[in-house]
Amino acid sequence: MTLREQSAASVRVATFNTHHGTAPDGRPALDACLRLLDDLAPDVIALQEVDRGWRRSGFADQPARYAEGLGGRALFAANLRLPAEDDPAQGGAVRGSRAAAREYGTVLLTRHPILRAAHHPLPVPHGAEPRGVQVALIDVRGVPIRVAGVHLHDGDDAVSARQAEEVLRRLAADEAAPGAPEAPEVVLGDLNAEPGRGGHRVLLDAGFADAWAIAGTGPGRTFVDPESGSGARIDHVLVRGAAIVSARVGSLVPTPSDHEPLIVEISPRG
Repeated sequence: MTLREQSAASVRVATFNTHHGTAPDGRPALDACLRLLDDLAPDVIALQEVDRGWRRSGFADQPARYAEGLGGRALFAANLRLPAEDDPAQGGAVRGSRAAAREYGTVLLTRHPILRAAHHPLPVPHGAEPRGVQVALIDVRGVPIRVAGVHLHDGDDAVSARQAEEVLRRLAADEAAPGAPEAPEVVLGDLNAEPGRGGHRVLLDAGFADAWAIAGTGPGRTFVDPESGSGARIDHVLVRGAAIVSARVGSLVPTPSDHEPLIVEISPRG
């Protein structure tokens, strides 16, 4: 199955850490990210390290650009808000409704109807980067899919595990909401944890299946250090309540980030 081939009965989900729309050498790469998104053609994709209003990424409203590129809707969750930076091209501070802050966070992006969605903070150590989980119920061609988009803490498996436990609580709360349908559950994101560690271990213990372990071939490295060349499988698609059809890392389009996308086909009725 090529990236553009898809069964009508399957759902294509993906995760991609965008490195805030810049290449590892600092060059702007938002257009390259958009080309990659067009190639992947996902039903639902979770994006991490997304900017809005930052000098480093040309003051772009990246969530809006991603929504336009996919022809869908971007649910942006700002885990970090800082004062606005000056834009010399605008003669000073950035103007407009977002002038008060620059934002950094995650996006859930889909072409399909969003039945409901919420963003919840995750526990972090004092002084650490704020983290959150986006939980959404999405109608994909008449089939509800419950999705959690995450970017977990880096460097401490115990913190990552606590965050994954909160992700599970938020998924359970959404499932228990009045009128909530039964639905397959998919956790998408940069877990900053290799297989069997931290938050990844917690999700496996809760009955989620690792899509790459089921259907992938090879090491499945999603992160490559641009300096050392060493890599790790830290971006994951974890599935509960659906069959995993295929999994692949990478794209026909060169990846501009220090991460590769992970693309998984699932069969909700499988």
